[in-house]
Amino acid sequence: MQTSLYIDDSWQIIIPLKLTLGMRGTYYGQTDQAYFEPRVSMHYSISDQLSLKGAWGYYHQFIVNVTNEDVLNGSRDFWLVADENLRPGFSEHKILGISYENMRYLFEVEGYYKTMENLVEFSRRFQQDADFGNMFFFGDGVSKGVEFLAQKKTGFLTGWVSYTLGDVEHQFPNLNEGEPFSADHDRAHELKVVGTYTHGLWNLSSTWVFASGNAYTSPESQYALEMLDGEVISYIHVGDKNLSRLPDYHRLDFSVSRAFNDRRGKYNGEFGMSVFNFYNHSNVSYRSYDLDTSPIIVTDVLGLGFTPSLFIKINF
Repeated sequence: MQTSLYIDDSWQIIIPLKLTLGMRGTYYGQTDQAYFEPRVSMHYSISDQLSLKGAWGYYHQFIVNVTNEDVLNGSRDFWLVADENLRPGFSEHKILGISYENMRYLFEVEGYYKTMENLVEFSRRFQQDADFGNMFFFGDGVSKGVEFLAQKKTGFLTGWVSYTLGDVEHQFPNLNEGEPFSADHDRAHELKVVGTYTHGLWNLSSTWVFASGNAYTSPESQYALEMLDGEVISYIHVGDKNLSRLPDYHRLDFSVSRAFNDRRGKYNGEFGMSVFNFYNHSNVSYRSYDLDTSPIIVTDVLGLGFTPSLFIKINF
């Protein structure tokens, strides 16, 4: 059982400054505990178009994201419900930004710093020194970065460009000799360009995405170990935790559509075509390793390539 209550209130302390205070309280039955999450946000108008904003708050997550490390066939995440052994995730957010906005354009810069606790990783590489069940490891993390946004809001051609310079590090006492390492989803650079052109009933849109390659742990060799009871197990020797990187990721998506409507006004909708990964770039999802051969066989497992589709949407 989970029960939540949220309250907030805003004050215009002085004419250019608006302050909002909030509190979220959650009772979570699996742990039989109450969790309190204070939040603060502020908006300061330097002028009619230029403003400062900031936010701070506590956040809990009761469905826990578990990183499932698989050094041979790419890591996969899965989700578990938090309980007395798997504590709810916790994060403290600190955000500060400045924006300039008028009727046609928006320009924004925002910095963030987020600490994370009760992170969970599952790995079969180790059979000892694990915190729970011999395969679960618990640690903390930090996510920090700067985001830039430029948006055109009006006219036949609209769209936006966003760029994020970020860093996500995790630290687990019993992984990587206790040293911090890049998270699986850490990407130093992320760039997205979105454009939409409207002419009458026709609409053309495209999105181009670029991102630094994800971090992963690279296996180096495999050999057999005979235990004291005579059992033989296979041990995989790997490099430093998440020290390797996949190639950079990028793709272009494109769509064209036309709106239509019933003259009697009973329905309306649109039909069109979209293409995912328009120039068919080979993006590597993960690398698969066959350690039973010499030399080791490494296979790049690719994501979805050029994929066209047709669609129709009708609203009654």
